[in-house]
Amino acid sequence: MRKRFIAFLLLIMCPLLVSPLSSSGKEDWQSDLRQWAASSQGDPNCKVRYTTGIYRPDLGDKPVWNLMTEKMFKWFSKDGASLAPSVCPASRATADRVGYRILFSQTPMKTVSQTTHGSEVRTTSQPFSGDVTSQVSYSDGTTANGTATINGQQTTSVVVPTETTISRSSVALYMYTYRVNGDQLELISTDSVVFTRVTASGSGDNAAGAELGAGIGNLVRMSGDRHRADKLYEEALKAIRADAQDNGTKQDALPGDRAAEAAPAPLQVPVAPPAPAAPVQASLNIESVPPGADIEVDGAFVGNTPSTVTIAPGSHQIVVRKKGFTDWSKKLNVTGGTVHLNAELEQAPPAPAQ
Repeated sequence: MRKRFIAFLLLIMCPLLVSPLSSSGKEDWQSDLRQWAASSQGDPNCKVRYTTGIYRPDLGDKPVWNLMTEKMFKWFSKDGASLAPSVCPASRATADRVGYRILFSQTPMKTVSQTTHGSEVRTTSQPFSGDVTSQVSYSDGTTANGTATINGQQTTSVVVPTETTISRSSVALYMYTYRVNGDQLELISTDSVVFTRVTASGSGDNAAGAELGAGIGNLVRMSGDRHRADKLYEEALKAIRADAQDNGTKQDALPGDRAAEAAPAPLQVPVAPPAPAAPVQASLNIESVPPGADIEVDGAFVGNTPSTVTIAPGSHQIVVRKKGFTDWSKKLNVTGGTVHLNAELEQAPPAPAQ
C-alpha cells in the first residue's frame, strides 16, 4: 500500500516541478532551445543576459548552471520573451557577458502521516432452513408422525476495529535571482511555492470517505498548481528588468515597459526630494498538521492555519498551538519575500491521574 501511495504522489507531482533534463524524447525541444538562445545573440533589443540553473541533491552538491527543463524553455521563450524582450538568455558564446543568474532549488519530498483508530458494528444475515419431526400418541396405543419445514433469517452483529491513515506530502520549489558582480552573486529577488498532495487509506466507512475526499482535493490542487511555477519565472524576469533599469543599463527604457517608452524625457528642474520608500513587507505562509491551529506572531493572535500573514522584516517569534497538542514555535529573521512554514503538531501527553 505504501509503495502504491508513493508512486501515485510521484506521478501527480513530478510534472509540476523542476526535473533534470533527459535525452529520451527531448531532442526536438532541445534543438529549439539551442536555436532560440543562438538567435537572441544578435537581437538588438537584448540589453541584459541571464542564465538559469538548478540545484538538487541528486544532481550534486553544487548548482548546475546553463540548464533548462522543457517547461522552463517553453515559458521563457514565449511568455518570458513577451514580458521582457530586452532580457535574453545567454549562450555558451556569450556566457562571459551574463549579468544575472536565476537558480531553482527543489526540496526533497516530505510526508507527514496521521492514523486514527476506531471501530464499527457490522451486521450479517444468512437464511436458514430446518425440518422438525413430531410424534403423537393416541389412547388406543397407536401413534402418528408429522414433519414440518421451518425457514428464517439468522442475524449476527460483530464489532470490528478500523483505522484511517491520512498522509500529506509536500515539495517546495524555491527561486533565487542574482546580479553578477565580478566573482560575486548578489541576491535581488527570491520566492517559493509549495506543492501539496493528500492521500487516505485504511479500513471502514470513514476511510472510504476520506479516500474520496482526498482524491477530489488533489484534483482541485492540480488544477491550481498548473501555472504556479510560471509565477516564479515571471517574478525572476521582472526582478532582472527592474534591477537593470535601476542600475542604468544602456537604454532609456527597457522594451516591454510601454509607459516608459512613450514618456518624454523629464525636464531638468529642481524638485523636492522624493518621499521615503514604503517599508518592505514579507509574507508568512503557515500550514499545520492537523489544520485549524491558532497562529501567534510575537505573542499576538493573527489567524488560524492555513493562513498567509504579512509581517515587517526583522526577527519574529512564531507560535502555532491547538488544544490537545504541544505548542510549536520557531524564531525567524525575515528580510522579505514569502516564507513557508509547516508546523507538525505532536499529540500532548495525557494529564497525570489525580
